[in-house]
Amino acid sequence: MNRGILQLSRTLAKDAADDSLPVRTISPRDSFLRRQPEMRMALYFAQGAPMKKLRLLTLTLLVASSSLAKTRHWKPAEIEATSETNVSWKLWGEKTTIHYTIETEDMIYFAEYAFKPGQHSDSRPPQIEINVQTKIAIEGRHIYVLDVTGKEVKLHIVKKTAKG
Repeated sequence: MNRGILQLSRTLAKDAADDSLPVRTISPRDSFLRRQPEMRMALYFAQGAPMKKLRLLTLTLLVASSSLAKTRHWKPAEIEATSETNVSWKLWGEKTTIHYTIETEDMIYFAEYAFKPGQHSDSRPPQIEINVQTKIAIEGRHIYVLDVTGKEVKLHIVKKTAKG
């Protein structure tokens, strides 16, 4: 980049930061801007209007995406039984898998929750009560269960069978 253009760019940035200084408006018809297209972009972003538009667009997309978030279809279920499997490897450490049998009106789901226990880990088993009516939501190969605190717990579906 030309030294003069770089100096002008720095001056414009300082002037934009300090509101007390008068800022000269440079039109795109100025001769040095026609020769230096990268300077036009620097001036375009230094003026601030495009950045405000970009912020507005980002905010609009953020609000739109949060309003389009999926709502889960909750239905009543009962967790009938659980079992636990502990696996230990020298390289990867321990892994605990809790197996759940979840019964709804028309289906029986076998799901599992895996975590790595240990004194340096925050992983803990979920606080899901057994033989108590709870709410579940099914999405693809996962079941979301509400635990005793009302927090959603994501379980992986291993098998599902129709209730007969």
